[in-house]
Amino acid sequence: MIAPIVLDGAMGTALISRGLPSGEIPDLWNLERASEVSDVHASYVEAGAQLLTANSFGSNQIRLRARKAEGLCGDLNLAAVRIARRASGGLPVAGDIGPTGEMLAPLGRITEEEAFAAFRDQARHLAAAGVDLFIVETFFNAQEARCALRAVRNVCSLPVWVSLTFRRTARGFFTVYGDRPVPSLTRLLEEGAEKAGANCTLASPDMAALARDIVPDLGVQSFFQPNAGEPEAKNGTIVYPELAVTFAGELAAIASLGAGALGGCCGTTPEHIEALACAVMRRSS
Repeated sequence: MIAPIVLDGAMGTALISRGLPSGEIPDLWNLERASEVSDVHASYVEAGAQLLTANSFGSNQIRLRARKAEGLCGDLNLAAVRIARRASGGLPVAGDIGPTGEMLAPLGRITEEEAFAAFRDQARHLAAAGVDLFIVETFFNAQEARCALRAVRNVCSLPVWVSLTFRRTARGFFTVYGDRPVPSLTRLLEEGAEKAGANCTLASPDMAALARDIVPDLGVQSFFQPNAGEPEAKNGTIVYPELAVTFAGELAAIASLGAGALGGCCGTTPEHIEALACAVMRRSS
């Protein structure tokens, strides 16, 4: 069995631990405190990540408009890729595209055409900056994820990985919009995604349970990035309590199923990624 690609871990919570104010867009530090962003990337390289994700998750026009920062869209995306590339040591760099942060019509005020234009604009900036692939992630709505996928495909032919965010319920796993894992991820693959998977919301034990539903159908085209446990309030801050050894053990179980790539989301640190990389190495040796 081919060993999964080891992805990096969280950027947002890593920058919060370095002083990013709560509610601030992490991407703004690409211009304001680039050395901090670079240090986070470098720590994941040292930990054993095999691919870096640029700090561009929130750099689409709609999300930036809410912060009156839409004029920075091009600069933020370019800087995100430049910082990641310099820290990468030659590893591939993915352009990160997150959701608009708004509900699509008719439930919300943003039309699909407006979302498509925002995603296409961001994809153009990231492609021009020289990314090797795209990761379209943390989408609660499969419709919006497909919209983002089409937008990237409209710009270039680089590989696109897409991940949705699921919750565990008494009836199984669903997005908040009611999308079921296998049908929604299979459709993303049919529409041109190279890999499709899940990230955020779930701690590693629940992500492992979700993977048992997904990997038999998607195989190496699946990828997973759980949080480091359930967030807890402690001394006025949010912490993610899952130990690196627990995280790595659960992801090793996902690797044994045949997933194509594994990494971390909120709360994960270089220690989590190092433990994961060691677990993957032990499996493949």
